[in-house]
Order: sequence, then C-alpha cells, then structure tokens
Amino acid sequence: MKKAVLAIAAMLVLLGMPVVSAQTASDEPAGQTEGTRIKDLARLSGADDNYLKGWGVVMGLNGTGDSPTELSRTIAASLLKKQENITLNQLNITHKNMAVVEVTALLPAFQSAGTRIDVSIASIFDAKSLKGGRLLITPLRGPGSVADDGTVYAIAQGPVSIGGDIIPTEGIVYGGAIVERTLKHTVIQTDGAVETESGELVKASYFTLVLNRPDWNAASAIANRLNTDPRIVGIAARTVADVAVVQDAGHIVVRIPADFGLDQAGFIARVLECRVDVVGTNEPLARVYINEKTKTWSVTGNVTVSTALVQIAGGYQLVIPDKKKPLEGEEPEKAPTGLAGGSQPGAAEKKTQPVEQTISLKRVLEQMSRTLPPDSVIAAIKALHRIGALNAELIVE
Repeated sequence: MKKAVLAIAAMLVLLGMPVVSAQTASDEPAGQTEGTRIKDLARLSGADDNYLKGWGVVMGLNGTGDSPTELSRTIAASLLKKQENITLNQLNITHKNMAVVEVTALLPAFQSAGTRIDVSIASIFDAKSLKGGRLLITPLRGPGSVADDGTVYAIAQGPVSIGGDIIPTEGIVYGGAIVERTLKHTVIQTDGAVETESGELVKASYFTLVLNRPDWNAASAIANRLNTDPRIVGIAARTVADVAVVQDAGHIVVRIPADFGLDQAGFIARVLECRVDVVGTNEPLARVYINEKTKTWSVTGNVTVSTALVQIAGGYQLVIPDKKKPLEGEEPEKAPTGLAGGSQPGAAEKKTQPVEQTISLKRVLEQMSRTLPPDSVIAAIKALHRIGALNAELIVE
C-alpha cells in the first residue's frame, strides 16, 4: 500500500500537479494553535449583556410573608391589579402568605424572543422566607444600555427555588422568564467609503474590540497579531491601512475588508478565534486588597516593597534592607529582611525571623503571617503604604 501511495505521488509530480501532505493541508497558520483566543481576552463593543428589573408578588407562603402593614398591603394590591388584573381590597390582606419582591434578570446579548432566562428575586419588606412560594406574572423592563422607557423585554413567573446556602429571603426561578423582545445590538459601524477590487465604492465597516482587562501591551499584541495573520491580512492585502489599530489601552478598532462581501459575521468570527501570545503582556496590576471585616488580604500582580523599617505592635520591627550593590571597597549589607524582637511567647529564644533577601511583598507576608496576628499584618501593610514603601495600589474594603 505504501508503494502504491509513493507511485501515485510520483505520477502527480511528473504531471506537474502539487502534492499536499496531511500536515500542510490545514489552512491553520503556524502558531495559530498556541496562545489565547481573542474572544477570551476581549468582547465586541455593542454586544453587551443587560439587566432587567421589576417588582412582583410571591404567593403561597406559609406564614413567612410580609407583615400586613399599610405600605406593604398598598403595594401588593397595586401590583396584583396592574399585573394580574386582580382587584383586591388591601384591608383584606391580613395573612402573611404573600411578599413583595424585586425581580432581576440578566439578558444576554443577542438573546432571541421566546427563549428562557433565569430570574433572581429578593424580598423588599420583612418577609422571613420565600420558601414554597410562587412568583406571579411580573413584567421586566429597563435594560441598562437603553433608556428605561417602560418597554417590557421579558415576563417572569414560576416557583421559587431556595438553595441550602442562600438567604431564605432570596431565591431563583430557573428559566422563569420568557424573552418578549430582542434587544438591538449595534456591533458593526460604518464610516466613510472604500474602493473594492472591482472599483466599486462601498461603506467602510469596522467593529471595536474591548479588552476585558485594559493593558497597552496586550492591546498592541492583539493588533500586531491581526495585522500579521495571513488569514486576516490576506483578505485585505491590497490596502495600505492596517486591519487593526489600537485606540487606547482597552480598545482596538478592526476594519472589515470591503472585499469580504456580505459575510462580515464570518470575518468577525475569524478574528475572535485568532490566538495571541499574551504571556507577560497582560499581567494583573500590582494591587493589595484588605478586608478589615474578615481580617484577610490578597495580592495581585508583582507587588514589591522598597527599603523600610516599620515598628509593629508587640515589640517587632519589620526590616526591608537596601538591596543596592555596595560600592567598591565596601562590605555588602547583611541586615536580614524580616521581623526582629518581639514580646510574644518564644521571642526570647528567637529574636529574628529571617527572610530571603527579597523585596517581594508576598514573601514578606508569608513570614509575617507565621508570627503576627492578622491585625498586626494588616497594620504593617498600611504602614508600608503610608511611608511610600509599598509599590502597589492599596484597596481597603
């Protein structure tokens, strides 16, 4: 069989026909299977999800609903009249079998009319639990990207589900809303005119990529990849302008070639599937987050600490030495990075907590956490920030 294949290949060569191997038959350019897809790094401008909202009534509660106050009864009666066409004297609402709730839902981009989405509900007044209740018909309005003009985009209703770890006054109605109106999205923009290969003038079309995490290096890497990818530039090789242009750290404008025909969606799909090597170009910003309520902290990016000496409660000192190289003839500084002193038990036997000669905050935090309580660690981080030794943004929650 192998000899037959070789014979056929030889015959094709003699006839002047190209021989394509299985490895080169794919139209996937080299390196295209490596890196991160653009669709995982950015989204299309204009293709945004939107929140819907509305007020509704949950019925069928076993004595865990709203107390029959004048305000709760008035609103419940008004909602029943408006949304269910039920006329009910508010004075007759005396049992805690209903609750006024806020209903919210996320309407994904391009969600078609007739499809279902989940809705979340939360009690507005003093209901104790929504377990066992049923949400009555509730119109949902007001996506965030358009004016709240009263347009109903979905209608919700159905049994309320309360999870084990969820607050009893909050719940979900799975698939509880039917989309009534498709929200219009404008992804492709037009600007000016360009000439096609046939000499025809057509409107210039483009779309904008919005980076999930704005970064100049990442934006530049994406634009460069699109401008050098043969699957992209091959379509627009006759034009002088680049296909992709960085607008700022978070936006890249991509021109749709005029000769691509009516399949603009196909071009966008091809761009989104293109892979980019962003290793080292999309590193998180150097930030330190402190949650004083839970006494926890977290670090993102490469956070460093400059030379510093911080006095900490309990008789400890945090020492960050100067790592600059000694001058000729000088001895290198041998002061250890870490905690010195201390009045806690065991401090007499262990006066110094040595740390490697480093200015990485993560390493310093690891050492402090072994000896100091959370309050003292947080105080030390704040002190480093206050004296300008913390080379990062500090966010206290």
